[in-house]
Amino acid sequence: MIRIPFLNKEFQSKTEVVTYLKQNKQQLVNLKKAKEHHTDAAKFQYTFLAEGKPVDVSKANAGTNPVPDNVDTIQVKVVMNSTNWLDSHLDVHIPGIWKKTLEQNANKGFYLLQEHNASFDKVISHQSDVQVYTEFKNWTELGVNASGQSECLIFEATIKKSVNPFMFEQYKNQYVKNHSVGMMYVHIGLAIYDENDEKEMEYWNKYRPQVINGERADELGFFWVVTEAKLREGSAVLFGSNEITPTLETTETKEEQPSNHEKPSDDISSDPPQEKKRSQNLLLI
Repeated sequence: MIRIPFLNKEFQSKTEVVTYLKQNKQQLVNLKKAKEHHTDAAKFQYTFLAEGKPVDVSKANAGTNPVPDNVDTIQVKVVMNSTNWLDSHLDVHIPGIWKKTLEQNANKGFYLLQEHNASFDKVISHQSDVQVYTEFKNWTELGVNASGQSECLIFEATIKKSVNPFMFEQYKNQYVKNHSVGMMYVHIGLAIYDENDEKEMEYWNKYRPQVINGERADELGFFWVVTEAKLREGSAVLFGSNEITPTLETTETKEEQPSNHEKPSDDISSDPPQEKKRSQNLLLI
């Protein structure tokens, strides 16, 4: 028995799955495009700074918070989404997925929200305190033992205690373990393994080699290919569907941070500058 996410249907065989998908492909694509999607993550790498100096959290005693209590601002750098990874929805985001939405909304802004809740009391960081851009990272930087790179959607946010005291404490105490993007699919296709259909096989052969964890796709015989999406917001969440979205950096300071028009100087990326594509202060669509 094969159960497919999103379809909420059970099939007796891979052949039955493929037949159903081919017969209903356009309807399924339209449904996927009409729905807001949340695709998320898990891994974290925290680096705390207090008054510009690193805090060694490994020396914390049980019940003791090693981060100074008097900080009121935290700088975080988070991988919100990664491409070429088959998530639990069986979706694969292709490099360039965010290019148009970032270009169209340059110099506006995106929110960092609590659990995709678009209400005033669930804002973690306002648009003016968030920078969003894409950056290529090696898979090994993301905790995956594989060669090559993934185009990652990066959020750099200033988290102020005065905006959301509860979530400020969650970040400060390293309780936030997942992030997620809220988005709408613009261009999406269906890659199906079907040796009897030249067109289907051509599409499968084009995208399957790009999927770093495509064993599941091989088992099922299909996966969704997302080549363009509209970004709505980024969120801190409890659970994620795409686990390759670590928090790359957490910085704490006593003073309110300057406007995000001034890029934080502490950049942990080892990628060449030409590989970064920035679009700061984007609009919540």
